[in-house]
Amino acid sequence: MVWTPEQTGQFLDSVKGDRLYSLWHTFVFSGPRRGEMCALPWPEVSLDALWLHISAQMVEVAYRQYGEAPKAESVRTNWLSLDHGEVLSRWQDQETKELNEWAGVEARVESDRVWTHENGEPLHPDWVSRRFKRLVELSGLPPVASTTSGTSPQRWRC
Repeated sequence: MVWTPEQTGQFLDSVKGDRLYSLWHTFVFSGPRRGEMCALPWPEVSLDALWLHISAQMVEVAYRQYGEAPKAESVRTNWLSLDHGEVLSRWQDQETKELNEWAGVEARVESDRVWTHENGEPLHPDWVSRRFKRLVELSGLPPVASTTSGTSPQRWRC
């Protein structure tokens, strides 16, 4: 199943209040893989020049995460629209606020990743897949197909 543009819009409308809305927005409009999204550091995003640079990915083996460079042909720069830049800018402000609230708390994790849990801990690719699947279920939309084999979507076709 591949979503129509209308269904994709319905999904984004349904997750508008989700803490990680900017992650889902980026999946739809930039097309990176989940491991690439989990590895993306803020220094590789320019909200002024409107781009994000994909040069790393998180892979998992037995649920343990490992960072590695993607295949050479997968290293790329994705250009962002003004709207996408605004979505990411709002996310950066929200994430900074959250991390400040966690200041001095032992559970806070320092990370330069764009998308993290509230305490700064990096997202696990499998967690992203499970969260996406749940949000799709809650939206009432049909599930989307993965463009890779296996049961955990790597790149969703929207």
